Amino acid sequence: WYQVGEEPKDFDEVMTKVNEKLKEEINVELDMRLIPDGDYQQKLGVMINSGEEYDICFVNGTDYVNYGNKGAFISLNDHSDKELKDYAAELNEGFIEGGA
Repeated sequence: WYQVGEEPKDFDEVMTKVNEKLKEEINVELDMRLIPDGDYQQKLGVMINSGEEYDICFVNGTDYVNYGNKGAFISLNDHSDKELKDYAAELNEGFIEGGA
Protein backbone atom coordinates (compact mmCIF):
# COMPACT_ATOMS: atom_id res chain seq x y z
CA TRP A 1 0.00 0.00 0.00
CA TYR A 2 1.63 3.23 -1.16
CA GLN A 3 0.58 6.22 0.91
CA VAL A 4 1.65 9.85 1.23
CA GLY A 5 3.36 10.63 4.50
CA GLU A 6 6.32 10.48 6.78
CA GLU A 7 6.97 7.34 8.79
CA PRO A 8 5.74 8.02 12.34
CA LYS A 9 7.50 7.00 15.52
CA ASP A 10 7.09 3.29 16.30
CA PHE A 11 5.80 2.59 12.79
CA ASP A 12 7.50 -0.81 12.55
CA GLU A 13 6.16 -1.93 15.92
CA VAL A 14 2.63 -0.81 15.05
CA MET A 15 2.75 -2.55 11.67
CA THR A 16 3.97 -5.74 13.34
CA LYS A 17 0.91 -5.70 15.61
CA VAL A 18 -1.41 -4.81 12.73
CA ASN A 19 -0.04 -7.69 10.66
CA GLU A 20 -0.39 -10.14 13.54
CA LYS A 21 -4.09 -9.24 13.78
CA LEU A 22 -4.62 -9.29 10.01
CA LYS A 23 -2.93 -12.68 9.71
CA GLU A 24 -5.08 -14.09 12.50
CA GLU A 25 -8.36 -12.59 11.28
CA ILE A 26 -8.19 -12.74 7.47
CA ASN A 27 -4.84 -14.35 6.62
CA VAL A 28 -3.26 -11.33 4.90
CA GLU A 29 -0.22 -9.15 5.46
CA LEU A 30 -0.08 -5.40 4.88
CA ASP A 31 3.10 -3.87 3.46
CA MET A 32 2.52 -0.12 3.86
CA ARG A 33 5.08 2.11 2.18
CA LEU A 34 4.99 5.74 3.19
CA ILE A 35 6.48 8.22 0.73
CA PRO A 36 7.07 11.85 1.76
CA ASP A 37 4.62 14.32 0.24
CA GLY A 38 7.29 16.13 -1.79
CA ASP A 39 8.35 12.90 -3.53
CA TYR A 40 5.05 11.02 -3.77
CA GLN A 41 3.66 12.21 -7.11
CA GLN A 42 6.93 11.66 -8.95
CA LYS A 43 7.57 8.24 -7.42
CA LEU A 44 4.01 7.12 -8.04
CA GLY A 45 4.22 8.26 -11.66
CA VAL A 46 7.45 6.35 -12.22
CA MET A 47 6.00 3.27 -10.54
CA ILE A 48 2.82 3.31 -12.62
CA ASN A 49 4.52 4.18 -15.92
CA SER A 50 7.12 1.43 -15.44
CA GLY A 51 4.42 -1.19 -14.89
CA GLU A 52 5.50 -1.98 -11.32
CA GLU A 53 2.89 -4.11 -9.60
CA TYR A 54 1.13 -2.81 -6.50
CA ASP A 55 -2.13 -3.48 -4.72
CA ILE A 56 -3.22 -0.12 -3.30
CA CYS A 57 -2.08 3.47 -3.73
CA PHE A 58 -3.39 6.89 -2.81
CA VAL A 59 -4.22 9.24 -5.68
CA ASN A 60 -6.03 12.56 -5.86
CA GLY A 61 -8.95 13.13 -8.21
CA THR A 62 -6.91 14.47 -11.12
CA ASP A 63 -4.33 11.69 -10.93
CA TYR A 64 -7.11 9.11 -10.56
CA VAL A 65 -8.52 10.14 -13.93
CA ASN A 66 -5.12 10.43 -15.64
CA TYR A 67 -3.76 7.13 -14.35
CA GLY A 68 -7.12 5.44 -14.86
CA ASN A 69 -7.05 6.43 -18.52
CA LYS A 70 -3.61 4.77 -18.75
CA GLY A 71 -5.03 1.53 -17.34
CA ALA A 72 -3.27 1.79 -13.98
CA PHE A 73 -6.25 0.53 -11.97
CA ILE A 74 -8.50 -2.49 -12.15
CA SER A 75 -12.18 -2.64 -11.37
CA LEU A 76 -13.06 -4.39 -8.14
CA ASN A 77 -16.72 -4.66 -9.05
CA ASP A 78 -16.42 -8.31 -10.05
CA HIS A 79 -14.87 -9.07 -6.67
CA SER A 80 -17.19 -7.10 -4.41
CA ASP A 81 -19.97 -9.68 -4.50
CA LYS A 82 -17.65 -12.64 -3.91
CA GLU A 83 -14.51 -11.93 -1.94
CA LEU A 84 -15.87 -8.80 -0.26
CA LYS A 85 -19.41 -9.99 0.39
CA ASP A 86 -19.11 -9.43 4.14
CA TYR A 87 -17.76 -5.90 3.66
CA ALA A 88 -19.38 -4.55 0.48
CA ALA A 89 -22.50 -3.36 2.31
CA GLU A 90 -20.32 -1.21 4.58
CA LEU A 91 -18.62 0.66 1.72
CA ASN A 92 -19.74 4.15 0.79
CA GLU A 93 -21.54 4.01 -2.57
CA GLY A 94 -19.01 6.55 -3.90
CA PHE A 95 -16.22 4.01 -3.50
CA ILE A 96 -18.20 1.46 -5.48
CA GLU A 97 -19.05 3.92 -8.26
CA GLY A 98 -15.56 5.47 -8.43
CA GLY A 99 -15.97 8.73 -6.58
CA ALA A 100 -15.91 9.97 -2.98
